[in-house]
Amino acid sequence: TIQNVCPTNEIALVREFVDDGHILVGWQIEQDLKGLKLEDILTGKREQIVDLSEEFKTTQGNKCQLSEAYREIFGRAGTAHDACGDARMTMELYNWWQAHNMQPTSLRLCWYYVKWHSWRPTARFAASFVSNVDGGGNIEEYEAFRWKVLRPERSDRSTCIEELDDPRRREYVLKFRTDSERVAYFNLVKRRLCALHHCEAPTSRTLDTLTRCEYPSVTGDQYNLFR
Repeated sequence: TIQNVCPTNEIALVREFVDDGHILVGWQIEQDLKGLKLEDILTGKREQIVDLSEEFKTTQGNKCQLSEAYREIFGRAGTAHDACGDARMTMELYNWWQAHNMQPTSLRLCWYYVKWHSWRPTARFAASFVSNVDGGGNIEEYEAFRWKVLRPERSDRSTCIEELDDPRRREYVLKFRTDSERVAYFNLVKRRLCALHHCEAPTSRTLDTLTRCEYPSVTGDQYNLFR
């Protein structure tokens, strides 16, 4: 395999492959070719390159990750960020694309959001976690609350993106690539809030296009947006 040869042989192997008239298939393959210093293939042999990231896009016309396209097409997870796994996923997608007349494919992918807002200072939190504040709702107290209660676990930070952190408006928004990742985070924060307020988790209410959950100290909304 290409993985087990030295860089010089790897470059020669790719160039020979293309010169023999074969097709190079990849996901965002331009970056791979630039990394191998084979940019000339991008211009001189463009018709022999298939970049599947251009063929599988969201309904809004945006690019997505290889693993997301694979999951959406086949309904199962692949092995992300592993060279062999990426190669297998890419070829499975290529075979599917070939079988479907090599037409561009739109994927109904969403961002899965959690928005925390309407923060309300509580004496219980100030007494438990924050020193040198008066419990009156200043920015320092809010930021301590966000850090202690709303932050994702360290292991979750690769699965979510911080969309907004506005201490003055007391709003904190995260977006996730999958609903299951969002649910795991939301349940984590609910457990922290229940421990803080010594209460049961309140019932979530469906309000038009979002689901709302209210606690004495903060309100959380969940909603989805097409990418």
